[in-house]
Amino acid sequence: MRRSKLPLKEVLAKGHLHIGPQVVEVMVEDPDGVIRDWGLELKGLVICDAGSWCVQYAGGMPAALPELELKVKTLRKIEDGLGVLEDKYGVPGSFGQYAVRVADVLGIKRFRAQGLEHLTPREAVHVIDHRPAVSHRVGEPERPRGAASA
Repeated sequence: MRRSKLPLKEVLAKGHLHIGPQVVEVMVEDPDGVIRDWGLELKGLVICDAGSWCVQYAGGMPAALPELELKVKTLRKIEDGLGVLEDKYGVPGSFGQYAVRVADVLGIKRFRAQGLEHLTPREAVHVIDHRPAVSHRVGEPERPRGAASA
C-alpha cells in the first residue's frame, strides 16, 4: 500500500547523479518512502567502471530478503532500460554515456559534480569521462601507473 500520493516520476526528477572523483552515485532524497513504495531501492546505488561498466550497491552490509528483493528489482529495471536504449542508440561510446543512460532509465535529469551544480547530460558525460584516473576498486588509493599491486 502506498504511503504517499507523490508519483515516483516526481520524486526521481528531484534526484541527481553525483559525479565524484572515484564514484558516480545516484542521489535521491525520499523521506516519504515513495521509491520503496514503488518497489525500488536507490540508496547506495553506484555506477562504476571497475574493469567493465556496471551498476551496483556500495557497501557490503548484510541485508534482509525484502531489501535484497528491492535491489534485484531495481537492477533488473536498469538492465532492461539499458537494453532498450542500446537497441535504440547502439552501445554507449564511453563510461560517461553509460552513466547518463542509467540516470535516464531511472528518470533522473539532474547532474552534479564538485563545484558544478546544474550540468546538462552532455556536460555530465564530459565531466565523467575526464575525471582523473581512479583505482578500479572504490576506496583503494590510486597507484602510479606501472606500479605493482600488493
